[in-house]
Amino acid sequence: LGPLNDTKLEFIELINIGSDPINLSGMRIVDGIDYLFPSGTTLGPGLFLVLASNRIAFATRYGFVPFAEYDRHLSNAGDRISLVDSFGRTLFSVAYGDDATWGEAADGGGSSLVPL
Repeated sequence: LGPLNDTKLEFIELINIGSDPINLSGMRIVDGIDYLFPSGTTLGPGLFLVLASNRIAFATRYGFVPFAEYDRHLSNAGDRISLVDSFGRTLFSVAYGDDATWGEAADGGGSSLVPL
């Protein structure tokens, strides 16, 4: 496994804050990373799933196995993460950066970036 560096510990967490299940089948997370949700993937109300850059490193650090592992890595200088449907239409997109407008704790200090 080697040292647990920042790229091995990257992850993206999706939470369904709605009251209905969300069918993620065929949806893809693109731009900063690349991940295609397999057929039959549903996220129930109030539930979450985690996609990690390295499944073993994530489980070692956080004590549970993520839903799946994604390709590529997020840039520490800033990136865009987009959720697109099976037709390539953007459903959600967020860009983050590495300047003073972003929380310092999320810049290697341990906290996560969370869109409001």
